[in-house]
Amino acid sequence: MKNELRNTDELNAKKEPPITGGELLAEIKPLLDEYFLGKAVQEGKYLIYRMPNGQTWRLSAEEM
Repeated sequence: MKNELRNTDELNAKKEPPITGGELLAEIKPLLDEYFLGKAVQEGKYLIYRMPNGQTWRLSAEEM
């Protein structure tokens, strides 16, 4: 049963339309908010992540 569900999920995932880098970052942002103590803000095609220690990161996603 578990393998059948996984196969169904994989087939459904393959049928999904392409997404943009910005859409991928929008999917990632809640994970950063949930698992890390810093602050993540999406600014256009970038995800800005500010850590409690003062470091700031600019994350981007582009299709290869």
